[in-house]
Amino acid sequence: MREQHSYDLHLHTEWSWDANATLKTYVETAEARKMRCLAITDHNNWDVAEEIAPLAEASSSLRVIQGTELYIRSEALDQTIHFLCYGIPSQLSGPLKQIQAAAHQWMRAGGEGLAQGIAHQFGVGEDEATRIAKNCRPEKTHRTQGLTLASQNKIMAALSASGIDAAPEEMKGLLAEMWEPVPEAPLASEIIPQLNKSDLVLVLAHPYYCFDGDDIRKLDLLREEFQFDGVECAHHRIEMDRTEILERYCQDHGLLSTAGTDNHGEENIATTLGVHHGSDAWLDPFMERVPVS
Repeated sequence: MREQHSYDLHLHTEWSWDANATLKTYVETAEARKMRCLAITDHNNWDVAEEIAPLAEASSSLRVIQGTELYIRSEALDQTIHFLCYGIPSQLSGPLKQIQAAAHQWMRAGGEGLAQGIAHQFGVGEDEATRIAKNCRPEKTHRTQGLTLASQNKIMAALSASGIDAAPEEMKGLLAEMWEPVPEAPLASEIIPQLNKSDLVLVLAHPYYCFDGDDIRKLDLLREEFQFDGVECAHHRIEMDRTEILERYCQDHGLLSTAGTDNHGEENIATTLGVHHGSDAWLDPFMERVPVS
């Protein structure tokens, strides 16, 4: 049963290409509920970092952890796996700067495809297509990330605001064009050694999203390949009985168990934040392992 807990370790803000939640609302809601810990895990970036510091300083009881959700290619399973990385420092190391630059380029590749797709699918000029593509995301994200890919809902809203009613086939074609130039995720053998140099805590995100999470053989292969520190055992894609399987796996291998709602929407924060079927007992071991930046 999902209940209100004192922490939420998987949250996305408007700095994620597919989210619109704001850090301010997360923090205000968490403080009103007397929560102890939030972790911001935007997709392939930690550009929200500058917003965290002043909000965190204003709260004496709430810890806000800077993290990210990275897409990493598993060579063992030959598929992309999502990893939650916690404890990104305020002063980035060389490896983290390189990872961030590559992640920005990954998002910008999709932005180029998005603008081209709008022009092609709807017969508008290049400048107009770029304007519409930019309207999919907040202006502040463009200053740091450039023009990036966006979620289908955001694209449809931007098209509608420009008087374009996209038919299903046109939208399908647009999304295909947006994703076509986006490169594959980096290989684990290339990126994990770089992450390990930065003393981050690595957690396997929502196993059932990427593969059958109670396939112990696959978990073992990924544990050997990624050398992760924990598993996200509670998530809205994971049923309670499977949470118990994953928690036992973590106990057997000395791993952290974590929980998060994976919230993306501002409109969902009031009903979603901290509501999961994780255990309060999981929080202290996690907080002790994540360095304070």
